[in-house]
Formats: sequence, structure tokens, C-alpha cells
Amino acid sequence: TSRRQRQMCIRDRDKQTMSEENKFNFKKCWLDLSPAEREAFAAEAGTTSHYIQTHLTGRRKMPRKRLMDGLFKACKAREWTRNKNDLVLYFCDL
Repeated sequence: TSRRQRQMCIRDRDKQTMSEENKFNFKKCWLDLSPAEREAFAAEAGTTSHYIQTHLTGRRKMPRKRLMDGLFKACKAREWTRNKNDLVLYFCDL
């Protein structure tokens, strides 16, 4: 992860005001998709469904900017979140 991403995570974590039950949960949204919907989501985000399943749902990796932008675009299109910070916090809040 870049220094900027780490700083963003720390700053946003400190400012976090969302309650636990209202937090955006990327994994839950992902698992609610059918296999065909997962393929479409991944293609729209610029990656593969296997990569998302293996590395992102378990928060093993922090997506770089290009992938984070693609994930946000795909999430926003499905009305999962309207705020990119929610998506970033999902990956930062380990």
C-alpha cells in the first residue's frame, strides 16, 4: 500500500462515525451476487471474480487506486454505496 493510502485509512478511521451495523460490507454484497453477476461486476471493476474472491473479500490486499476506482464505479452502479470513503474504510478497517 502507498503511504497516501495508509494515511487516508488512519485519518478516516479516526473520523469514523458510522455504527458497526451501518458499515458498508463489501463481502456481504459480493456474496449476494450470482456467479454471472460476479463476473460482470469484476469485468466492470477491471479485474477477475477470482481475484476479488481470493484477495479482496477477505481483505488480504488493499486495492491500488485504479482498482479501487473500478470497484467504486461498480459498487455505485449497483447502489451498494454512494461514498468512496465507505469502500476505502472496508479495506482499511482490519
